[in-house]
Amino acid sequence: MSMPTENQDPAKNNRATYNKDLKECKEDYPEVGSGVHIRQWVNCMKLKGWK
Repeated sequence: MSMPTENQDPAKNNRATYNKDLKECKEDYPEVGSGVHIRQWVNCMKLKGWK
């Protein structure tokens, strides 16, 4: 499973927005030992329009 890196909105498809959205997802879903947080981060990014 890989992190989405391209936003469907061209105005948001940049490194600054990506980093901001990823930071928000990491704050919403803290890392856990089982690794389940990665799937949560991916789903969180998809909700923000990343694919």
